[in-house]
Amino acid sequence: MSPRNIWITGAGRCGTHLLGMLADGHPDVNSFPLELNIVVEWGKLAASVSADGLRLPFALVDRHVGSLYPSGTTLEGSPGDMNPRAQGGGPAVRVTLHEYLRSFSRMRFGNERHFLFHSPGCQLATFLGDVRGAGEARVVLLLRNPVQNYLAWVEHYLQKGGGYRTRGRFGRDTGLESVLQTALFRVLTAFEAARQWKDDARVLVSRLESFTASKEERERVWDFVGIEPSPVLEATSRGGEQAEAHSGKWRDAAIRPVTDDLYDPLLSEAEARVFERCGNLFELFYEGPLRNVRVFEGDAGVLLGQRERLCLGNNLEALAKRRERLSLLFRTPPGGVPGTIKWPARIFYTMIADGIAYPHAHMLRNRKARSRALHGLAEIPELAGIWTERK
Repeated sequence: MSPRNIWITGAGRCGTHLLGMLADGHPDVNSFPLELNIVVEWGKLAASVSADGLRLPFALVDRHVGSLYPSGTTLEGSPGDMNPRAQGGGPAVRVTLHEYLRSFSRMRFGNERHFLFHSPGCQLATFLGDVRGAGEARVVLLLRNPVQNYLAWVEHYLQKGGGYRTRGRFGRDTGLESVLQTALFRVLTAFEAARQWKDDARVLVSRLESFTASKEERERVWDFVGIEPSPVLEATSRGGEQAEAHSGKWRDAAIRPVTDDLYDPLLSEAEARVFERCGNLFELFYEGPLRNVRVFEGDAGVLLGQRERLCLGNNLEALAKRRERLSLLFRTPPGGVPGTIKWPARIFYTMIADGIAYPHAHMLRNRKARSRALHGLAEIPELAGIWTERK
């Protein structure tokens, strides 16, 4: 079998990293160890082509991003940034996304194995568009119970200590203003991509709960992508050496079943209303996906505060980041006169925020973002482009 590009995708927090680590070390696979973002221009384009800076026109974004790769010119230097660049002089050489990924695999690993990478995003039209070599590609689209996936993303954001305000490039470029908006958007777009592509011969939709609980489901996935059975596929590894997975709550090298009750499905009324509205989409892949959902009775701000407090106080990742902030302050000497002057104030603030007043100082600082976290949540289905056919 000729080498394939294998893309593991989904909403994120749904097992993409796990699947990549299971395949790592297989003799027929080059598994890229980190997320490989094949649509580096996606967020920027999504904002620039929208009049209000919010609506994400996927078809237009896919065409534009896809055109960057097929019309790219000869590769120059390391392709680690996934950006084909023109060399000076000589005729341009057309490089499709698949050809570029194959070249990336050869340059990174030096052989002709399958190239497997994972990347949340679900921009399947970019990856499987009308370009040469797309027929050889295989995509595994992982889904997770929508409420559990949503709450996993919320915890992932909150454990960083930034509260409910979306940070980073994704939030700035797309206009998603809160952690709740971003988490819901990611989940909805994954399910919508699964709905659109589930019948494509190059795409396999698998549920994380089934993948982790059933060896038969794992064998179905490996058979679909063309990876021969091997004991290495039953334990996470890096370069063939057994390793623990440190993503989210996943701590062990062995595969443990992921259930649909890992997170308490207690939602605010606004959150529950959006999930119920999109129930038909979820039911295409899950039977009774919202049956365990409970609605919080009372002020939604109290529920959001409880989530943030539990995460900052009990979550291992959040506590590790707290210790890192404290130790980094004393390990890093101040630079220059301004830094030396400000350093005592930084020590005082950090000792208060991450010491005696933790986590209450962080929650006090983030109270404004918490009060606005649910604002605009009902608009996310339309922004994700999945509700127009179901009105």
